[in-house]
This record gives sequence, structure tokens and C-alpha cells, in this order.
Amino acid sequence: MRDDQLREGMAAWLGPVQQVPAPDIGVIRRRLRRRRARQAAAGTVACALAATVAVTLAHGRAAHPPSMVGPNRNVVAPCRAGQLRLDPRTLLVRTNATSMEPLPDTYLLRIRNTGRAACTLTGWPRLSIAAPRSMRAVPVSYGTLITRPGRKGAISRVIEPTSVVLRPQAQAAAMVTVTYPLALQGCATAVWSVTPPQGDRPVPVRRVQASGPDHQLMICRTSAVTVSPVYPATVPITQNYPRSAPRELPATLSGSLPTGNAGPAAAPYFTMLRRGNAVVYDRRTGRITAIVRPPRSAPQGFTRVAAAGDDRTFVLAADTGHGRFYEVALGQDGTVSQPLIQLPVPPVANSATLFAVSPDDSELALALPQHGGVATDEIMVVSLSDGATRIWRSPDPGSVYALSWEDPLALPGEAWSGHPRLLFGWTDAARPQRIARQRSGLRLLDPGSPGTSLLGSRLLIPASMRVGALRTLNYPLISAGGTVVFATMTSHTGGNAQAAVVAFNAATGRLVGVVTPLAGESGFGTWCGALWADPSGGHALAACGVQGAVSGTQFTKLSLHFPAPNLSAGNNFFAW
Repeated sequence: MRDDQLREGMAAWLGPVQQVPAPDIGVIRRRLRRRRARQAAAGTVACALAATVAVTLAHGRAAHPPSMVGPNRNVVAPCRAGQLRLDPRTLLVRTNATSMEPLPDTYLLRIRNTGRAACTLTGWPRLSIAAPRSMRAVPVSYGTLITRPGRKGAISRVIEPTSVVLRPQAQAAAMVTVTYPLALQGCATAVWSVTPPQGDRPVPVRRVQASGPDHQLMICRTSAVTVSPVYPATVPITQNYPRSAPRELPATLSGSLPTGNAGPAAAPYFTMLRRGNAVVYDRRTGRITAIVRPPRSAPQGFTRVAAAGDDRTFVLAADTGHGRFYEVALGQDGTVSQPLIQLPVPPVANSATLFAVSPDDSELALALPQHGGVATDEIMVVSLSDGATRIWRSPDPGSVYALSWEDPLALPGEAWSGHPRLLFGWTDAARPQRIARQRSGLRLLDPGSPGTSLLGSRLLIPASMRVGALRTLNYPLISAGGTVVFATMTSHTGGNAQAAVVAFNAATGRLVGVVTPLAGESGFGTWCGALWADPSGGHALAACGVQGAVSGTQFTKLSLHFPAPNLSAGNNFFAW
């Protein structure tokens, strides 16, 4: 080939960037020589690999295949469930289209790699309508062609399922389109249940992030939902990714929230703090399945632990000079294969701070000493997706002594508020004491409501509650479905200290019944309280002198292999 022909060919190849002059022929020749050298090297490597495979087959041992190959041809392991965090807020894609008819909405689901190493993500997020119940029949399809409205007509985008390489803290996205009927009839606010590709637990998506204030999702009985596979979040929403034809659609996928009436079999694992480590037990056998050691920056070890609602996700507090929080995820067998993930929670002064994680693992509540002249506690709620915080305070002195979350979406079919609520124990120290007694007890705070006053919360069970000779309300646990509150109550009649676990209706605060036998608590005694409850509150596990299972108000003795400490253990020494 002559030099002028070579120059013309290269100029045509560089057509999209013709504003840049064609390089000198000497530069082109050097590039061609380098390319041929690389091709020759690649051929040599391929021959070596082929020889290696042949030797391996001859010896009857299979070579380890690469876990996943990303678009950049680097071998990267697949993302594990514990590495992935789905943003509980979906992002609305703005459009400049106008129409007399309701236009479909397009949303972005954002999935972040929170691990320390790069990984690959492939496939479709699994989406179902979690609420309202009447909308669960809305069809959800999984495709590669997503169409959204534009000023000049519909804009179609091809998103082919591809291995997306996610560096630490990088995000992938998936698009969701929702269509609406002409008259917008039969519509209601909605909550999606979304499980990331390669994930193992659904995340409720309630809110829509737009240019203004967040608002709620909407769904109609005649709506249709289409979900795309994931793609790099850095790719503009107007660009096809990758530029190729759609592939065959996958089989039907579905995701659902945990069963409301699951029973104790759904919660085989619990975590206890032992000598600064977090030790995971299998309650069925008492076997230790994992020991989680604190980071090197925390020589004092872990100080507190709390659990999400899936019996697999635990949040640990560690003293690193300030209290910092970490998340660990268990596998189905109770083992831990992923490193600790530091959560985006502001460092607190005391690592022994009381805290609780919401059932869907989207928020963390902390009881903190209030700054200023009032000797009182405040509650801070932190979003675990972006670290955003909100604080509630009391104008009068008082203390928070317990925290427990409910999430009405954990119990499909029941009335729901659209947002997890927080049960907390409050001891008021205002003057006069009559006012303090009226304010103290178990209160229910809705973080989704306006206002920042702790006393604006609802007093559910007053501290003056008496059940026979039993009084006081300690170690409260509200079922994830927001139906039942369990609390430990004590009696000192005749100098004989006794304790029992008592159940209350979480909607009315009325007594349901005493659900464990009375246990003697002379001296330090052993810890007495509810250990775990299913979302319905109909089934629970408790330890109070004896250990066993609760069904309704009936107690059955059962070996839970729970090493109950004495009453001085306090809160957050275990999580179930």
C-alpha cells in the first residue's frame, strides 16, 4: 500500500474527529508496529494458555475459570450481596415532553459497590409492587428496550445485559418505566420491593428524588412496569449501552418482602459481643458460625450490636477514639465472607451510644446527649444510603433508654404509614413530677412526619402501666410489622424480685398478655426479655429464667442456646 493510500484510509477512519489533523505517516507507522507487536504477544499468551489447559486436562484437574470478565477485559470477581447497597430513593428522569395524556415516568435505580474491591454486576434488578396490596397484580417485565417521552417524540434506548465493572463506591443504574391510564383512575401511592442483581434481600423503595422536594411513587391498577438491566451510572441516559441489538428477555423474576408470619425458623442466627469480638451463633445447635473481629483502629473492640430484619445483616459499634459504625452481612450458612463495611454515620463521642437499625437496613437511630444547657438526650436518624441526618430534641430534661424500629411494609396486607417508625423508651425529668410521669413511657416517633420535637411523638404505653404486680417497661421490642410490643416488666412485691415478658398491642397500647413465666430476679439475676419477633408479632423467642418460643400468648420451653448474661448487661449486647 502506498503512503498516500494509507494516509487517506487513516483520515477516513478518523472522520468523527476530523477537526484534528491526520498524524504524520511516521507516527502512523510506529502505531501500526506497536499494534502488531501487541497482537503477536497476545498470540503467544493464547498459545501458552492453550498448552496450560491441555496439561490440566491431561492430569484430570480443572483450571479455575475467571469469575467474570468486564467490558474492559479485566478479570473481576462478581459482586457479592454484602457489597451492594441499593439507594432506597429512586431518581426521576426529567422530560421536556408535553401531552394531553398521562406520560409514562422513567426512574433510575442506583446500586453502589460498598466493598473494598472492584466487582462485576450483571442482569436485572428484581422488582415487585410491595404496597398497596391491591396493586400487586400490576405486571412487571424485564427488557432491554426502554422508551421514554421526549419533545420530538418517543426516545428508545437499548440496554443490553453486560458485566458492569464497579470500583469501590462506584454506582450502576437500571431504568424503570411506569405507564398510567388516561384518566389516572384506580391509582395510589406505591412502594416497590427491589432486589439488586446478585443480591439476596429486597429493599423497599418509597420515595422519588426529583428537582424539588422528594415525593412518593404512584401506581395504577392498569399500569405496566418495565425494568432494564444494570449499566454504568456514568453513561448518559440518552446513550444506548452497549450499541447492539437487544437479547432475549430473561425468565420472569420476582422479589418479595419477608413473610409476615414466618416463625422462628426464619431467624436461626444471633450475634453476641464477646471480649470485643462479635460472635455469631446458630440457635438450633449452639454452634459458633463466625467470629467478626474489630478493625485495627478499634483496640477496645466492638461495644454494641444491632440487627436488621433479615437475620443476616448486623451493625456494630466500635471505639476508634470516636464511636464508628460498621456493617457485616452473613451468608445463608451464618458465615462471613465479606469485610466490614464502614457506614456513613457521623462519628459520635461515645461508642457505647444506644442505637438501632431499621428492619430494611435503610436507617440508623442513635440516642445521643444533647448539646447545650439542658441535660437530656436527643435522637438522630441517619440514612445509610447517603449519610443524611435528622435530629429530634426535647426542650425539657430526660433520657432515652431503648430504641426499636418497626416497618409496616414487613407485614404485607396490613395498614402502613409508608415509612418505618421508631419506638423509644423515654424517662422525663421535667418539673413538676406530675408532668414527667405523664410524658414518660414507650413513645412512637414517625421520622417521615414534620417536626423535630421528641415530645411530639405519640405516647403508646405510659410508664404508669401496671400488669398485676408487674411494673416498669424495659428492653422493649416492637415487631417489624408494627403489631405487637414486647417489654420486660418487674415486680418487687414482698421483697421477692420477679420479672416476665409482657405483650401489648402496638396500635392501641393495650395489654395482650404475659407471655413468659415469672422468673426470680434476686441479686443480679439473669437477663429477661424478648429476643426476636416475626413481623406479625404472633411468634417470638424469649429468655426469662427459661428460654423458649412464644406463639400468641402461649410459651413453650425450647433450648435456644442463648448464653443469657445477668441483668447488668444492658442494651445492645446481642442482636437477633
